[in-house]
Amino acid sequence: VIGGWSINRDDWYPVAGFESGYVIPHPTDPDITFGGNYSGYIGRKSKLLNQEQDISVYPNNPIGEGSKDRGERFQWTFPLVFSPHDNSVLYTTSQHVWRSTNEGMSWTKLSDDLTRNDTTKQQPSGGPITKDNTGVEVYNTIFTFAESPVKKGVLWAGSDCGLVHISTDNGATWKNVTPKGLPESLVSMIAPSPFDAGTAYAAVNRYKHGDDGVYIFITTDFGATWKKSTNGIPQGAFARVVREDPFRKGLLYAGTERGLYISLDAGTSWSRLRLNMPLTPIHDLVVHPTEKDLVIGTHGRSFWIIDDLTPLHQYSPTPRKGLTAHAPRHAYRVSGGSWSSPTMDVGENAPSGVQLHYTLSDTTSNELKLTIRTEKGDSILTFSSKVDPKGEPFKVEKDFHLDSLHRPSSEALTRFKGLNRFVWDMRWPGAEPLEGALLWGGGTEGPTAVPGWYTATYMLGADTQTVRFEIRKDPRIATTSEDFQAQFDLHSKINAKLTEVHKAIKRLREVRSTVNGLSSRWKDLDTNATRDVNKLSKTITDSLTFIEDNLIQTKAKAFQDLLNYPVKLNNKIASLAAVASSADRRPTQQTFDLFATLGAKADEYLGALRSIEGKEIADLNTKIKELNLPAVPGPPKDK
Repeated sequence: VIGGWSINRDDWYPVAGFESGYVIPHPTDPDITFGGNYSGYIGRKSKLLNQEQDISVYPNNPIGEGSKDRGERFQWTFPLVFSPHDNSVLYTTSQHVWRSTNEGMSWTKLSDDLTRNDTTKQQPSGGPITKDNTGVEVYNTIFTFAESPVKKGVLWAGSDCGLVHISTDNGATWKNVTPKGLPESLVSMIAPSPFDAGTAYAAVNRYKHGDDGVYIFITTDFGATWKKSTNGIPQGAFARVVREDPFRKGLLYAGTERGLYISLDAGTSWSRLRLNMPLTPIHDLVVHPTEKDLVIGTHGRSFWIIDDLTPLHQYSPTPRKGLTAHAPRHAYRVSGGSWSSPTMDVGENAPSGVQLHYTLSDTTSNELKLTIRTEKGDSILTFSSKVDPKGEPFKVEKDFHLDSLHRPSSEALTRFKGLNRFVWDMRWPGAEPLEGALLWGGGTEGPTAVPGWYTATYMLGADTQTVRFEIRKDPRIATTSEDFQAQFDLHSKINAKLTEVHKAIKRLREVRSTVNGLSSRWKDLDTNATRDVNKLSKTITDSLTFIEDNLIQTKAKAFQDLLNYPVKLNNKIASLAAVASSADRRPTQQTFDLFATLGAKADEYLGALRSIEGKEIADLNTKIKELNLPAVPGPPKDK
């Protein structure tokens, strides 16, 4: 989903499966999904064809039958898992482990019954009076299954009746490795380590037995021994899932009945990580394999994502004193998206831009600066904790720097103790704005940085630290580096011309105001000298007004006025910048051509202004010198 935009109902579409069960995508074909439902239903759905085929292991209709009469006992949410080593291998479980190598067209049973198979708990649902045998309430099933991502053929299975089994020979044989002393329980999730083949994490709970204790077990020897890991997780926060971060060994995440906990020391201790998440059960979580986000699935409170785990991956138990700059993850330059009204089913996406994290060992009143540069060392922008990129001090209220709309400023560096985040929107400096100017269909924002490598340099007192980061193009587009650069160069040239125009408008207004003020100095005098000055002054002000009226629409006081009074040159130039940057593609040839035309027209009026400043103003200053009045300012020294 596009960074910075809402995740709304248009971003969702139906997939395989029905009311319950796992949903997994095909590892290599995003068109295909596999989904489960109660009674052991498994569907394979093609989004393109809008067809879903029933590929159930045992497609015998079980409605009305108790569990013991079903043949295969499938849990309400039975596992569906692709092998991390072979994209053609799909696993699922009843009381047995099943494997398919042809997307469910046939299945092979890999195990005997790996549950307690207590038939007293496999009776008709609802009791003898009002039976409800829909296949929802089924017991003695394999509730969780996983294959080691480190070693092919190391398979783990955990049952809803408290048994843990392992196969180290790709399912040929199985061994009961249930933690010693574990009473009948729900093995909610087994997650093998992404680093060691013999390490796995088991989240177990017994709340259905009236026990809300915490049961997290860790093995490092293929289940021969288990260590209980609960230090820091309170009673009542029983575990549903534990997984290890694939980018940092020993960094663990636990989803519990009362939110998220993390361990930075391989499970020796745990700490709550709530942030702005609701206090709600977490049933599963996963670290995105490339973007390094933690994706959390809650029970009843939606999906939550902790964007960019790189600060945790770089965490040190003995942090550096003062400033620590964290190496950023890559950022994508992505255009598009759409605005939608806030609704209950709309989520908030990650901020669009480069996320830069830094840690302060303590709060500080010293100024913190951050300079973004190209890989070649060219400075783009400098941000600060005290002033904006233009050097204007921030307005401060309590702990927040405020912008013009009284919101926390996105350009201010925070200086909180601990982790801080700053988001660079990837834009270079924009064109110089003009106070009061109305721009229809355009603006003054700067061009977006082209894909490539950049640096961020932090400065806190004498401490300077530099980190590198990459801006990547949208992987869905074919735009070349040359086309990105052509777009950047054109946008930059357009902005430079708009800046020239706006500076000229400011200058001519100042000159006209000064000239108009001269007549008040000798209103009681009527001499040849004053008459000559007045005549020349009027010629100058009329010429300046003519130039102004061609550079900017002066009659429009509100945006709708522009429907009556046409936009002028500055607006046309600003609008062309929006045209040039309207997509991540090379601008059209007509955009280049029109800029050449508009630029030439602007140069014509800017040249006329310089001519007035160089000749008429000089003549006027000669005349008013005789009246002992201050001279009218001439053209800027750089012109």
